[in-house]
Amino acid sequence: MNSVRFPIFGMASQLPQPKDLTTFADFGFLSNEAESMRWSGSTDTSAYLELVKTAVCNVHADLQILHGSPIAGSEWPALGLWERTLEACQGAAMLADRGMVPSAIALLRTGYECLFFTCALWREKNVLDRMENKHTSELFAMAKRLKKEFPPDELSPEVWEMLQSHAVEPKGSQISAFEAAEIADMKKAYASVWAGLSTLGTHATTRSLHSYAPQVKGEEFHSTVGPKFTDANQIFNLAHACLRMGQQHFRAHFTQFTFGPPISDRSPEERGTAS
Repeated sequence: MNSVRFPIFGMASQLPQPKDLTTFADFGFLSNEAESMRWSGSTDTSAYLELVKTAVCNVHADLQILHGSPIAGSEWPALGLWERTLEACQGAAMLADRGMVPSAIALLRTGYECLFFTCALWREKNVLDRMENKHTSELFAMAKRLKKEFPPDELSPEVWEMLQSHAVEPKGSQISAFEAAEIADMKKAYASVWAGLSTLGTHATTRSLHSYAPQVKGEEFHSTVGPKFTDANQIFNLAHACLRMGQQHFRAHFTQFTFGPPISDRSPEERGTAS
């Protein structure tokens, strides 16, 4: 009997592509119908998404000012993580707008984590070495688990070679998300947002099921799969706050550049644009 090899992350899916993605009942959030069910389609709620869009535009303008300027190689990791923060906030807003709030929560938490490390890197240069040590330590733990669960003939040669290269436990100071937030002076955001999002949607907790509770009629199961917009406005507000905090640190670091007006800290309620 031939052994099955696991290349690990190297398998490409060859699923057939449906020709018609019309109805939500058949194709869910991938359907064309889902586009007409977006939260921002309501004039009463679109102000929250516009808040994020304006912040994104503002951050893009800042990055364009840096574009083409000589930047030291040591700056690249922080700038890369700042762009990841920007992307995650946009992704969270897009998911929330489509009624996929729990998934948006998970992505928004990633955005805040990237924010902590971005700003920590701008404050202390040794953060990068600690991040590398953390990464190497996680690779060591992963290699140890894989070697325990899979015999060599069930892994591709490339993966086995990778496992062997991480056979020695690394040493050196590492860094956690909390420590990065502490360096960035963002412990409040860590305690209130990052930790809260972990329970609400990032992990498989019972609290994360609040949007998936089925309707029970007697002994019959009735699925409630579909767009759900509870707490969607909070996703937009938190995405906006994440970008605003990051921009403040970005501009404090790159003082040699002249930037335009900053992201507003006023909510739709304060602006009088939300009903």
